[in-house]
Amino acid sequence: MNRASSILSIHQIRVKVEQAQSETKKLALQLADCGWYVFPCNLDKTPKLKWKDRATVDQVQIRGWWARWPASLIGIYCQRSGFFAVDIDVKNGHNGFASWTNLINSHGRGYHPVVGPAQDTPSGGAHLLFTLPADIAIPNNSGKLGDGLDLRSNGYICSGGAYHWQPGHGPDMQLTPAPVWLLDLIQEMNHGSSRMH
Repeated sequence: MNRASSILSIHQIRVKVEQAQSETKKLALQLADCGWYVFPCNLDKTPKLKWKDRATVDQVQIRGWWARWPASLIGIYCQRSGFFAVDIDVKNGHNGFASWTNLINSHGRGYHPVVGPAQDTPSGGAHLLFTLPADIAIPNNSGKLGDGLDLRSNGYICSGGAYHWQPGHGPDMQLTPAPVWLLDLIQEMNHGSSRMH
């Protein structure tokens, strides 16, 4: 590779990186338009700031954050944004999709729940978003619903970068209530947890 083509390829990489960062900023602003409270995260998904206090829908603040940290992932404060997430993990020997299918078959009579917004995660998993119920406390935990299944409520999920909203299930889709059987399982989990204390 000669010097001219090397410089050209570096320029092309730089342009692609800048385009990706611009898309992430646009997505953060879009999420805020949906009423979702966002904040910047490092690439390892750790927050860049005190996220519970700072998560916002303010467009000026969001533009400022992404001007300062253009490579940031987007953190979304689930509970404050009015939803909770079923986080399906497929990594480290876990197969959350198999666990989710087992729950659907054993508790939901094989009917897949209607899901509004949903995104694919970099590890091959998914986030399924449901309306936060007013009368049930949704815990923030890992693996208690099933192997490879996490719940995110008074916590956050990430978006942007290698996360991709599924076709027909973008953040602009209406949130749907979680199926009754899932809420029943969560209530049973809550009661079992309270008996242990």
